[in-house]
Amino acid sequence: MRTSGDQIRKLFEEISCEQTTDHDVVFPGPTSEVKDIPTERFAEIVRELRNDGWQKIREYSGFDAWIDYGLIVLQRGDELLKCEWTNWLEGEIEGEPQTVEWIRQRLEEMSRSS
Repeated sequence: MRTSGDQIRKLFEEISCEQTTDHDVVFPGPTSEVKDIPTERFAEIVRELRNDGWQKIREYSGFDAWIDYGLIVLQRGDELLKCEWTNWLEGEIEGEPQTVEWIRQRLEEMSRSS
């Protein structure tokens, strides 16, 4: 069963942060990204990141938030992760290459164990 935007919105609404309609995130250095993350996996990996000390510092709050489009920015120390979701392309995460590679490996582990 595919998770809806409404379900994913509920996963993130309990965490307060800056609300924005800006999609841009300025990274201090080079980035990498992982795309086409199924919605359920996207929610799981974001939950894991939050449990691992990443703080949600910004969330998209436009009229279509978590219906057609969602964005949260996570921060741990000086590092940022841009976690973006659409109901067409599902999840994408962008950040420092080493962290994104860990996320990619974790997503592969999740796929193998399901």
